[in-house]
Amino acid sequence: FEEYLKHRKETNTPYGTLKEFTTCRNRIRNFDEKRNQKTVLEDINLTWSDTFAEYLNTFGYKQGTIEKTYTILRTVLYHYYNRRNTNGVKLSYEFTLPDFKHGKKSVNKANGLNKQQLAALEAYVFEKQHLDRIRDRFLWQCYTGLRFGDAFTIVSGHIIDNWLVITPKKTSRYDKEVKQPLNNKALALFEKYGQDMTSLKITNQAYNKELKEMFNEIRTKLPDLKYGVYGTHSGRDTFITMCVQAGIDWKSILGWVGQSSYAIMDRYIDLNDDYQKEQMMKLN
Repeated sequence: FEEYLKHRKETNTPYGTLKEFTTCRNRIRNFDEKRNQKTVLEDINLTWSDTFAEYLNTFGYKQGTIEKTYTILRTVLYHYYNRRNTNGVKLSYEFTLPDFKHGKKSVNKANGLNKQQLAALEAYVFEKQHLDRIRDRFLWQCYTGLRFGDAFTIVSGHIIDNWLVITPKKTSRYDKEVKQPLNNKALALFEKYGQDMTSLKITNQAYNKELKEMFNEIRTKLPDLKYGVYGTHSGRDTFITMCVQAGIDWKSILGWVGQSSYAIMDRYIDLNDDYQKEQMMKLN
C-alpha cells in the first residue's frame, strides 16, 4: 500500500482519492492487529476476503462502506496483478471473482434546492453581511454544477467565448473534460469577482460550517420553504436537479457536469412528484 500510495502521489492523484486508499490500508492494518496476523499478497484469496468482510461487519461498517473498501482494495490489487510477472508477485486471480467482493454499493440521494428555494436564496437579504459571500459560493455551484474541488479554481483562462472548459480534478486521470456554455447568472457572478473565482477559495470544513450558518438563518426566516441541511455537494445537486426538471437532454447534462454514465442521473430524476406528473401529461 505504501508503494502504491507513493505511485499515486507521483501521478498527481487528488487528495480525496489518496485519503480513500489510506483509509482502506488502515482498515486492513486494524484487521491484521485484531487477528494478530499480517496480510501479504499471497494471502489474498476468497477465504481471506470472507474473513475480512466478517471483521468489517462485526465492527459495524455499513454495507456501502464495505463495498467501497473492496473497490479500493481491488484497484491496488489489479495494479500489482498486472505487473506480477515483471515484479515476481505471487497473487491469486481470486480477487477478480465476483464472490471476492462484499458489501453493497450505496447510492446517495440528491440533496439540492428546488426552484422556489433557489429563488428565495437569491433574493434574501442577510442580517450578517459575511453570509453574502457564502451565498455567492453556493450560487456559483448551483449555476455551474461544479464540484467543490473545482468550483473555486476557475479563472479567465477557463472561459472561452462564455464556455467553461476544464478537466475536473476527480476525473483528471481519465481526461474527462467539462465543456459547458455558462448561463447568464453564472457569467454575472464570474464578472462580479473579476473573472477570478479563486478569491472565494475556502476549505471544505469551513465551507460546510458557513453553509450551516447561512441556511440556519434563512430556514428560521422562511420556514414555509422547508429548507433542509446542505453541504458542499448540494450546489452541484441543485444544478443537475434544475437541468432535469427543465427537460434538458441527459447527454448535455452529463457533458456539463463531467459525467460519462446515465446511471449517475437516476438519483435526480424522481426528486419531484409534480415534475413527474408534468412529464406524464405530455402523453395526453
